Amino acid sequence: VRFVMNAGSSVQQRAGLRGPMALATLSLLCVVAVASSTASVGGLPSDCEKAQTLDELTRVANSYYVRGDSERAVSCFRLAAQRFPLDARAQHNAGGVLMSKGYNLEAILFLRNAVRLESRSIQYRNVLAQALSRAQKYNKAIKQYRRALRLAEEARNAEMRAAIAGRIVDTLLASGKHQLLLQEFEPHVVKASGAYAKDAHIVSGVAAAAGELAQFPRCAALYEQAMDLHPKNAEYAYYAGICHKNAGTLKSARKLLKRAHRLDPGMSLAVADLGAVYERLGDAKKAEQWYRKALQMDKSCTKAANHLGALLMRVGEIKEALAVLEPSSAVSPTPEMLNNLGNLYRSYQDHEKAIEAYSKAIALDPRRYSQTYINRGDTLATARGDHASARQDFITALNLATSTSDRHIAAAYIARNAAECAEWEISPPSASAAIEDMLQKLTGLYATREQDIPLQPFHALSMRSLSPHVVRHLATEHARHVRLSVGAPLQPLMRGREKIQQKLRVAFLSADWVDSDIARDYLPFFGKLVETGSCDVLCFSMRTETFTAHFQQACTEFVDISGMSHKAAAKRIASYGADVLIDLQGFTRLSRPEIVALRPAPISIGFKGYPSTTGKLNDLLISDRVATPPEKQGYLAEKLLVFPDRMSYHLNAKQESYDQYALRAFHANESRTSIGLPEGKFVYASFNQPYKIDKYVFKVWMKILQRVPNSVLWLLNFNDEATNRFREAARASDIDADRIVVTPLLPKATHLRLKKHADLLLDTPAYNAHSTAADALWSGVPALTAPQEIMSGRVCSSLLAALQCEKHTVVQSTEEYIDKAVAFAQNSTLLAEARSCVHEQRRASRLFSVSDFADVFVRGLRASIELAHLQFRGHVVLA
Repeated sequence: VRFVMNAGSSVQQRAGLRGPMALATLSLLCVVAVASSTASVGGLPSDCEKAQTLDELTRVANSYYVRGDSERAVSCFRLAAQRFPLDARAQHNAGGVLMSKGYNLEAILFLRNAVRLESRSIQYRNVLAQALSRAQKYNKAIKQYRRALRLAEEARNAEMRAAIAGRIVDTLLASGKHQLLLQEFEPHVVKASGAYAKDAHIVSGVAAAAGELAQFPRCAALYEQAMDLHPKNAEYAYYAGICHKNAGTLKSARKLLKRAHRLDPGMSLAVADLGAVYERLGDAKKAEQWYRKALQMDKSCTKAANHLGALLMRVGEIKEALAVLEPSSAVSPTPEMLNNLGNLYRSYQDHEKAIEAYSKAIALDPRRYSQTYINRGDTLATARGDHASARQDFITALNLATSTSDRHIAAAYIARNAAECAEWEISPPSASAAIEDMLQKLTGLYATREQDIPLQPFHALSMRSLSPHVVRHLATEHARHVRLSVGAPLQPLMRGREKIQQKLRVAFLSADWVDSDIARDYLPFFGKLVETGSCDVLCFSMRTETFTAHFQQACTEFVDISGMSHKAAAKRIASYGADVLIDLQGFTRLSRPEIVALRPAPISIGFKGYPSTTGKLNDLLISDRVATPPEKQGYLAEKLLVFPDRMSYHLNAKQESYDQYALRAFHANESRTSIGLPEGKFVYASFNQPYKIDKYVFKVWMKILQRVPNSVLWLLNFNDEATNRFREAARASDIDADRIVVTPLLPKATHLRLKKHADLLLDTPAYNAHSTAADALWSGVPALTAPQEIMSGRVCSSLLAALQCEKHTVVQSTEEYIDKAVAFAQNSTLLAEARSCVHEQRRASRLFSVSDFADVFVRGLRASIELAHLQFRGHVVLA
């Protein structure tokens, strides 16, 4: 049928037919079309064939339609159009019934004929426009509606005029022409005298357009205007509440959503959104109640399931969150729900399931959620080391971002991924521009409660361009968001001073009770604390692995809180009556600062794992005179517990934990060539991860290699992309790529044993080597460093000062750094003096003495608690 009618239109146009001849031609072709279509459904009913007049045919067709026999009704209406091709009513009736059956394209052909035959019929144009709209031919539909509207205005038919205007509004909404809708209709609804100010349907349509354009205050006001016209309309109350929620006027949102719920008690969406409002108001308990109520009303309410799962995840109820999201996502998955499910799997360290969930979310709606691309990319990078795929996901997220905040979040991840791969010239240009914009606006745009902070505080520490002020701002804002998410703290009471003097109860919170550099430093330290009888060592683990068994033996109590919610974990810690909580994670990966914010102990102290401020999440930060001298403390939000002179805050238990490896380091017979290093050349080394090696320090290293031709730079292969870029950067500086010697990551024992082959460790000033520098020093290798403004850029200097070798390898400028590195290669006596100092002092100094460190640590805790009893709020400085 469609083919014949299209052919008819083509013949009409080519022959140049107009007026009656055109109508006759089209009508003749309609006859062919109708004959074809009626033949295809098995012939005409006999009573249709017997009918002689249009009225008789229409009556028979209507009788079939009323009885539910739509196929016979359609056949009769088609026959009427065939027999009476110049009768507009026959054409209109056939088109109308075809449209009601969903045959929109065929309906349009008959309805067009009706309009051609009676061009001033408001009804005929109105129905043609409806068919065009249903066929998604929106522009043509709007054109026909406008003509019908003009006819209604000429006829002064106010009822028809309002109905057609409403249809125009609906079509503009359906076609996404929101701005045009506002321009055309808002002036007629906002004023009491406006033509459509009393038409709730049109007012609500204009409100919907404002909402689609994120003009939420306007949207809310218009829906409330519609409510005034129809006070018992639950949908108007619901959408007004949603607009208020999006605008941040949460109390108004709560009031309107409750009204919608009263008007329609079965509206589960209103109940779910009430939960979301309570959550944003900081009442997680009521939010959970409303979410659960919505699910009781409608088990398939995906919004309630998704919000409840996300809420449970945020408060650390991971198992409960999975119990909500897994069955719901299996029945009626949404992209947002699958994204949250992926986040849950990540928290369980089930990275493959997380990637699968994120991928399913993206497949459902590839253009909607930029955050899902970020989450998948981050998982691909951290779990699989697939930085190339991660970069593509981050760039896609940037391109999909619809707000400045979302763009900046994507930009922050692109910057982090680039740092991990030594991608110093970031592409495409849009990504580079977004990163620059994000960095410029860190202190202004993100100083409000409603804005998500795009950059993680830990990532900021290695970004040379950020000032100490920005580092503090990021930490403070992050801490504030954490506190808002958990609500009121527990506030346990201090024990009496006499009990504290007898034995301290110290809670250590970490996710690093695994086989790592940091964990191996803690083991002998905890053992020493327990052995001296000065402390009960209470270890609380946010992650468990096989190596954890060693800590279960070393600690007084070892408690697995990995499956608990934040509040349950904090209460569990508080139940042990700890005098002080030692936060070993700060804002690093796998940390749970929410537990710290809940205050499970009277005093909270940051230590070692995170070398910077936590924005007053902790009361104190353990440091020393070199890592945070008085003139460099301004950016720290918390007070300091400062170790004595010639002691580093950085715990280094190499003597106890790695002594067997260190002994081999000076007696093993491995040659340099056996590990890929050249004999007879000066070996500069850096064992830091690529994100600490920025383009500035690498250029400095290339200048050193240029001045010392008989030298190489020894790096570790953390990922192939970074390794390849390091070599490309060397070539760009006219350095042979073979002089960049890259060895694979090795087991700790082997790594320590082989470090002796380095002549000089080159520190990364922006973010220093910490445990890596301590390992090198214990292996007898000097470390060259230039202290910076913030603590993370001064740790290597702290280690060297405690070792009492700072005069050999601590410099104050880039020029000194280069000259000193060159001098070590050209002056064997200078190098021998530095190596001799390190070799002798590693045992003579207090740097690697766990006993000395444990004594000072306990003394510092006692002093901090004693001063807290006296309500002293200053730095605690140990002599």
